Amino acid sequence: MENALILLLTSYLEQKSDDMSGGAKKLLSAITKAANSDQENQEQFIQKELVTDALDSADKKLTDASLRKRVQQLNTFFQDSEIGIKLQSRKTGYFFDISDEEKGRLQDKRTQEEIERKNRLTKTIHDTQEPMAFDNELPKYLIYVFYCKHTAHAYTEEFISQLEEQLLTLPPAYKNQFSLKLFATCSESNGLRVDGDFEQTQIKDECQKADAALILWSDHSPYSQEHKHFFQLENEQWTTTDKPSIVLLEHGRLDDMDQPYKDKVLFKCPDGNSLTEFWEYSSLAKKQEFIADLREKLCQTVQSIRESKFTKDQQIASRITNHSLGKDTESVPGGCPQTPEATDEASRSTRVAILDVLTDWAKSEEPDTKRLVTLLGDFGFGKTVTCQMLANRMGEELQQGESKVQPIYLDLKELLKDLDQNLNQPIEHLLEIMFAQTGELTISGSDLVNYFRHNRCLLIFDGFDEIGHKLNHAQQQDFYHKLLDIIPKEVFQQDIQRLK
Repeated sequence: MENALILLLTSYLEQKSDDMSGGAKKLLSAITKAANSDQENQEQFIQKELVTDALDSADKKLTDASLRKRVQQLNTFFQDSEIGIKLQSRKTGYFFDISDEEKGRLQDKRTQEEIERKNRLTKTIHDTQEPMAFDNELPKYLIYVFYCKHTAHAYTEEFISQLEEQLLTLPPAYKNQFSLKLFATCSESNGLRVDGDFEQTQIKDECQKADAALILWSDHSPYSQEHKHFFQLENEQWTTTDKPSIVLLEHGRLDDMDQPYKDKVLFKCPDGNSLTEFWEYSSLAKKQEFIADLREKLCQTVQSIRESKFTKDQQIASRITNHSLGKDTESVPGGCPQTPEATDEASRSTRVAILDVLTDWAKSEEPDTKRLVTLLGDFGFGKTVTCQMLANRMGEELQQGESKVQPIYLDLKELLKDLDQNLNQPIEHLLEIMFAQTGELTISGSDLVNYFRHNRCLLIFDGFDEIGHKLNHAQQQDFYHKLLDIIPKEVFQQDIQRLK
């Protein structure tokens, strides 16, 4: 029986039991108990055998006539108490006939229940969201939910909310492999953070970051700017991209769906209904079963991404290793010390073995570890040598299994040629310049950024001072922020909260 109706009956049993006859009270108590044991049934009907099992042992032998008398007593109580419910006894069970006024109270109960459920969901998400500062947690995959928010039905938002809740607990085959997160503009926990002018910017950012899409197709949905990440326009015809998507018919007819959508993976509601039709007429149990099947499909999609990404990541890691390891350390006037030393900027007194300090910092998993470290020194004091030695040491420890951190040495001096032009390029293009080497395997800047964000990496930018000498103060700030674009904005926000 529906949870809201159970809550309503329970409240009558607790608050008005003194006004009931003994027989009516026992029958209502048994019905409520039986209903609690059959919550998958979302109808206003309860099987008679379940009610009989819930009766006290002394009442299990009651005749049908005695039970009908108790039904009459209960209905008399409902009538005298001006409660718009009538219990009808049928051959196989009991059915609740509810008045419009009582349906209003029932809807209030549903609303209260939904609010409490969303509060639990929000709290669970808040409690389980750990800082993204270090990748010792499961990799996260973002699913962008496309739907026409201007024509979306309330059922759509309820569907998305329940899907979010189920994705908090993945099936056993996947729960220790990765985690899934939705972005939907209607989501209270994973939706738009700021309305107004910033809305489109945020939607664009989420689309770019999304690993896959769940597209709720409707005959009201036009193509939008966000679609370009999952579709492309060739010769005035929309075609699909390699970015995986699952398409679900939200509203309308499948025959009216454009071909690019049909070329994606179609996930159909039972009996070929649209989502709005299915959601309106299906029980809670059927809805949950449908969402569980969709969750499985999303997990399979992400698993395919992971398998493809694993091969690419292996190639990128190999290229990064070849790029960063074996760097010949530059000579330092007077000879490079075996163990470079430095002083802390705050104290400027105690000298420390800087390689040991940087290695411990890079490998640290403490929650209060800062993300950025700056190595300062005059020209020729050994900053480049220290950076190269750090990359070599961290790379050797990674190969020997003593560390999980992938070092990446990036020489900013590679950008000095055509510097004015490079300053106007995105970070992805700058990475391609710094990685430019001979060899068959090439890596795109977007692949590098994606790798950095999903793997535990130590990015070593060497030569910022030599670039800075060519720039004014405003250009220096812009260039510095461009380097930091590798790190997602929400990670910095988490850092700020984490380090307060």
